[in-house]
Amino acid sequence: MRLIKAKAFTLVEVLLALTIIGVIAALTIPNLLTDTSSTALRTKFKATFTLFQDGLIHAENVQKHHFVDVGEVNTNDAKYSLQQYMHHHFNARRINRTEAPEGITYELKTGAQIIFPPETQATMTATGCTISEPCTLFIDVNGRSGPNEIVNCTTGTTSEALNEPCTVDEKVVADIFPIKVQRSHILPLTNAASYILNH
Repeated sequence: MRLIKAKAFTLVEVLLALTIIGVIAALTIPNLLTDTSSTALRTKFKATFTLFQDGLIHAENVQKHHFVDVGEVNTNDAKYSLQQYMHHHFNARRINRTEAPEGITYELKTGAQIIFPPETQATMTATGCTISEPCTLFIDVNGRSGPNEIVNCTTGTTSEALNEPCTVDEKVVADIFPIKVQRSHILPLTNAASYILNH
């Protein structure tokens, strides 16, 4: 009786193949994850920007709650609090945030956060967010999750001059986008945020 030997890989060949696959994965997966997270953060910024803009317009045009009238509530004025406004129009809740940038932070149902820096709170109390005195805000699209970095230009210089040349590489991972509010309209504050919004 003849025995038939089954052909199989040796243990050394299997380990060598797994090592090669591991090296290839280690080289390619981080790039794929970076591209995916960068694209996801940009998409979230555009969605949050639109959500916030639509909410401001709806509040002003339909419910006659003007964002310019939001500020510190005094007994002698018609202002109402930022907390009342954000809760009523965005179903947002105030949270404590230790990460920069500093300020009062409201979290939307999507997980994105809107940050009102101290200087913006002073402007809102004094004049409201007008065309001549706009308010600076930050949109952190993924909240406490990292990288908690403000978007900057890859080429050109990040500035508030929106007509200056600026590009942001697709591999740049940033999740905080500066915007400005003028009455019921929002605009990107920097040319880097403008680039992301338009590409």
